[in-house]
Amino acid sequence: SVYVETHPTVDRENENKQTSGKHENSRRKKKKKQKTPERKIKICDAMIITQIDDSDQYLLNIWKSMKHFGEPRVVVSVVGVYNERTPTYEMANNLVLKKACNHVARFAGRCGFIYKEDDTNFVQSVVYKSAPFCHLPQLYGYSSVYISDDAKEQGTECEVESGRQHTGGTEQKVHLFDIERYINSKGQVSFEDGKKEPSKIRVPVVSLVVNGDLDTLNHVKKAVYNNMSVVVVKGTGGAADLIASCLESFSMNKLKKELPIMFNRRFTNKYFTKIEKTVKRITERDWMITIFAVRVDANYKLWERITDGIIRAWSLEEKVEDEGNEENTFQNT
Repeated sequence: SVYVETHPTVDRENENKQTSGKHENSRRKKKKKQKTPERKIKICDAMIITQIDDSDQYLLNIWKSMKHFGEPRVVVSVVGVYNERTPTYEMANNLVLKKACNHVARFAGRCGFIYKEDDTNFVQSVVYKSAPFCHLPQLYGYSSVYISDDAKEQGTECEVESGRQHTGGTEQKVHLFDIERYINSKGQVSFEDGKKEPSKIRVPVVSLVVNGDLDTLNHVKKAVYNNMSVVVVKGTGGAADLIASCLESFSMNKLKKELPIMFNRRFTNKYFTKIEKTVKRITERDWMITIFAVRVDANYKLWERITDGIIRAWSLEEKVEDEGNEENTFQNT
């Protein structure tokens, strides 16, 4: 009788334990199911942010190394090839470019040059120190009219590699245009204007195009669509003369006539169409480009062309911001 009375209670207790155990297991599974995607999203977000921060951080380190080596107020990036091996090379033009770049460096006060030593050797006589940076074939050259810059130690951030100073950090694949765009948009230096604390000013990057090939056209296209002013040196041949000619009057027939002569090669219809689209895109933003005629203009005119281009590029940025503010105020009203 005792067994009969106690058996149902035992069974009920076991059933309750089993059901409660099932409920707990199901809750745990639900919690696991809910937690898992949250963790994945956080990890993905962190990975994306880390990747973005890593690329920006690497470019920032390059910029810091460049400033430590020589803090510029303007950076002139020389694009293209103009030396004794260039078919359109003239010694008189090369001398004008030397004097013009020297004038730019003197009036800028502190000027940085990004260039290839063998391709554009007229820059080498202007800078008083230079160093390779990153994995790129270009050098970073620095020129300053201030005696205090001569006394600066070239420092701990510059590594000596094969007897030459190296202004980069760890090796990471970046392109020249990535560095140009970063400096032009985010590069800043201290400027003492009589206040207690020095203010920060932006450092503009100007592309100086001499001669050049079809890759030069793509570089110019990317520059003008990223608020970077361009100065093309007319009279050096190649891409520089093509851009200058098309800015004066662009037509398809003119492009077909001048393109094979300027680049001395054969073009298929498909490839010609690509070049035509690139040149059209460039000419659509003609206000971002100024022309320096090396055979006509005086050497001091290059500095005027550079400053005019910087003013136009920065004015355009302010105009875009103002238009955005006007649209916001219009929508709010």
